[in-house]
Amino acid sequence: MGNRVLAVLHGRRLNGTPELDLPKDITSVVRGSNRDKALEWLREHYPLDEDAAILARFEREAREEEEKLIRRAENLGLYKPQSGSFGAELGDSNDPSGRSILQETRQRNEARILAEEEERRQKWLEGEEQEREKMQQMVKRNTDLQLYEDSTALEARPRADPSQRPLLAWIQKHHLRATDWDMDISHVTTSSRLLPALAFTVVALGLCYVFALNYEPPAKADRIWPTIPPAAATVMAIIGANVGIYALWTLCPPAWRMLNRYFITVAAYPRTVSLVGNTFSHQSIKHLAANMLASGALSGVLGSLCTLHLNDSFTIFFLPKEWQEVVSAPGYVLLAGLVLFDLVGMRAKAVQVDYWAHLGGFLIGILWAAAYKRQEKERFRNRSWFERFLWGE
Repeated sequence: MGNRVLAVLHGRRLNGTPELDLPKDITSVVRGSNRDKALEWLREHYPLDEDAAILARFEREAREEEEKLIRRAENLGLYKPQSGSFGAELGDSNDPSGRSILQETRQRNEARILAEEEERRQKWLEGEEQEREKMQQMVKRNTDLQLYEDSTALEARPRADPSQRPLLAWIQKHHLRATDWDMDISHVTTSSRLLPALAFTVVALGLCYVFALNYEPPAKADRIWPTIPPAAATVMAIIGANVGIYALWTLCPPAWRMLNRYFITVAAYPRTVSLVGNTFSHQSIKHLAANMLASGALSGVLGSLCTLHLNDSFTIFFLPKEWQEVVSAPGYVLLAGLVLFDLVGMRAKAVQVDYWAHLGGFLIGILWAAAYKRQEKERFRNRSWFERFLWGE
């Protein structure tokens, strides 16, 4: 038993495992004081660096654990040695850093992405022929299109190759998305075209009337632009909205689908919301500039202004004073000239201007001003002599 105790204790010293428990056959027979004396005897007659043995044991256990994890990963096919030593696979061009699983995965993903892009490119280029067939079928179904003179509008456009002209292909893609070639208008009746628009118009006019009766101008401090007159601020906001929609038409192809649906009125397939949207929609700078200076709404304002001031002189305010008296005209002359200009313009069919909208604006403005003047006369007639005296009338 004494030799066994010495052998076990000395083995623990060599292996760096002095903290392990002794076997039960030793602990049950040999007292702790005798085991301590045996360890002292070994240290005296067989000295060694027990701390170094413990450190060596830690390194050995760490190395064994690492090798165990590597073997487990290799069995699962997830890992192989990454250096050019110890029998590992070399990388591309005998790279000593070894074979890279990450690089191989990346190459596979890149190849897959390129294949998908090439597939989409081929479908895009082949879609030109499908588009041509679809347009031919549409023309066969619609007799009105068969009589359409501009045949170029019914031809499929050549599609740009995304790899060679990516910007043009991107624009063409959004142009096609914005076009409802599959729109079926065979079930659309006259009543379904007109009644929703009529109901929307009546509701909108009613809401405008209620708003006009209950509107109270905000205090100057509560306005967004307190230093700008309310009328000028309103005009600036309206012009800003028109310019914003024009910018979408010009610079934002992804918005074309939404603009075609809700900012253009198509008589064959009208959408009610477009009755408001098309008011702000301009696709050319000339159209935008003209409507900012000569729209139906402005005609209504001019018609009412001239009617309220039939005998007052109108002039151009930015002319020199000596010219303002020369270049001036009474309200009725200015109104007659504006109406005559639109009537003459209606005969010029080449000019695409909505003169009917201008004339309608003048008519509404004149009717409103006439009703307002009559209302003011009634109000003046119903005043007492004392109220007239106070107001100096």
